[in-house]
Amino acid sequence: QHSTPSHINTANNMAYNYTKMNTGRPEPIQQQQPPPQPGKKYELSVEQQPIRARMCGFGDKDRRPITPPPCIRLVVIDNQTGREVDFQDIDSTYFVLMVDLFDAAGQYQMYGPPQAAMIPATPIGSNHTRNLIGMNAVNACRLNDLAGKPGFWFVLQDLSVRTEGTFRLKLSLFDIGAGDGTNGTVHLNGPSKGKGPCLATNYTDPFTVYSAKKFPGVIESTKLSKCFAQQGIKIPIRKDGGPKVPNQSEFDE
Repeated sequence: QHSTPSHINTANNMAYNYTKMNTGRPEPIQQQQPPPQPGKKYELSVEQQPIRARMCGFGDKDRRPITPPPCIRLVVIDNQTGREVDFQDIDSTYFVLMVDLFDAAGQYQMYGPPQAAMIPATPIGSNHTRNLIGMNAVNACRLNDLAGKPGFWFVLQDLSVRTEGTFRLKLSLFDIGAGDGTNGTVHLNGPSKGKGPCLATNYTDPFTVYSAKKFPGVIESTKLSKCFAQQGIKIPIRKDGGPKVPNQSEFDE
């Protein structure tokens, strides 16, 4: 039997534990730029933006992923030359992308609505409820883009939103194995209070989450989604030539 690498376990634990108190109102967030890293600058380039999703409510059986799945390319710039660093010279072993749900303006982090406490739900922790559910901590994957160029990508194919509205995703890149003696671990009072430094942040474009009655249907599978699915990423792909009926179960794994 092969043991799971510590950084994978850490990312999974971050996804499970990174929750906030459900206060019933948005929490204002003071934006802070990541501290500059010596020699390199890190950027998160959102190559595929989220567009829409169907709300999944507060049960656990009817998960509806955001479509198309956001795809973020890791860009590393050499500060001396100003040029992008070749992917072969990047150690992405301990890079983790954390994802948070914000309002459309990117000013407030969004939690469950006040009435959420009245709806039965499976709690993540005591008195904790998340409006964004799924894998909100992902590791970098080495993938080839549509032009066949290799690079490191973060693919967010397993994210759902409980309530309707217009939102953005905040993306934060962390190095959880930065040689600080933590052995790739982060003390979780939220990643910003952990041991791993934040290397870069970015936001997606706004996307809309609809109620079941208003949902116009999933977005057609994009070329980039199909490209990554062919490389082993578990992205649901629509059947080619199938009927375009809103809300149907038209996905293949």
